[in-house]
Amino acid sequence: MNIRSFLFSRAATGSAAALCCAFGGTTKAAVIGTQANVAITVQELIDGSPGSVTNDDDELNDAGSNLPLFAAGTLRSTDLDGHLIATGQAFAEFADPTQSGDENPEEFTLEIASFAVGESASYTVNAEAVEDRTVIFTRPGNPLAPAEISFGFGNTRRVESRIFVSGAILFWTTDLNASLQDALAEVTFSVTRGDTDVELFSASLTVEAGANGLLTDREGPIVFQTVTLQELQEAGVDADSLAVLEQVAQDGALTILVLPQQEHPYQFTVTADQALDLTARITARVRNVPGGTGAALTLGGPFENLADFIAQGLPGVSGQSFQQSVNSLAASRSIGLVRSADGVSGGGRLCGALGAEAVPVMALGLFLTFARRRNR
Repeated sequence: MNIRSFLFSRAATGSAAALCCAFGGTTKAAVIGTQANVAITVQELIDGSPGSVTNDDDELNDAGSNLPLFAAGTLRSTDLDGHLIATGQAFAEFADPTQSGDENPEEFTLEIASFAVGESASYTVNAEAVEDRTVIFTRPGNPLAPAEISFGFGNTRRVESRIFVSGAILFWTTDLNASLQDALAEVTFSVTRGDTDVELFSASLTVEAGANGLLTDREGPIVFQTVTLQELQEAGVDADSLAVLEQVAQDGALTILVLPQQEHPYQFTVTADQALDLTARITARVRNVPGGTGAALTLGGPFENLADFIAQGLPGVSGQSFQQSVNSLAASRSIGLVRSADGVSGGGRLCGALGAEAVPVMALGLFLTFARRRNR
């Protein structure tokens, strides 16, 4: 297992420059067990009551499984004439984080969406990705880790890891007079330590209806930015699509958000030669209501399955043009390391590349990023 492309971190105190010049034994984490699963649910609602449903999941365990893991599903509702009036779709992936060769292994991708134009059918769509890693920080000679992994400076060590976050959210309604009480788009992120059940990192972002339109509600240090129609035009969306989107925004409400690529640090204390479990959990949920609402979100990857969805849910909008423009805006806004009152404080970015020689203190990194597009 190539932990050099799998893990990284640094000591919780001291500047990056001091760490690069540090001397003495290094501290690194060996991954001695990995489990993961992805799951999706697409639930049709008819006048608010459950209708058809589709579920899918895939799992990685220590017995060995083929990567990447995939879970996907789509449902469509039609009227008596066969015309599409609502749909829900979901995709989740967990890819091998040791294969990217980058500082950020980019293992998670979630993409979900739903819309309704009829008066009875709507959808709730959920996706989840969970990764459990058992890691150990070892003393010289411990057989559980390669020879170069050691533990120095005493029995315990305060270390820092990071979770990488990025994505985009789209939410619209063509009629603000309709009841939007149950409509929302929501993402959550957490990292939990298994032996103590302590939540090391937690954040969420929700878009939902309010008294005067659509509202965003953030918990934790997650960073998001609103995309304007002018920015969408500058990013290349075509004129016909822009005209339709302007009309939607005028008659109802339209919200486009990007979560620029960002790194959030979290700290914890480790003990030499004692294994511990860290769990990263990422969830996504969209729920629309009948009568002209839709929502879509992507985490860990650009929108790839949005083109047909947009063309059907917002007639007159080029789904491909819209998808490319939003992806371009999201990819261009990377903000890197986020230090905030909601997070932890400490030194600057890691020095150098991910090479083990460059970082004298390493801990587990759990990752979610926008950077690399995968073939599905």
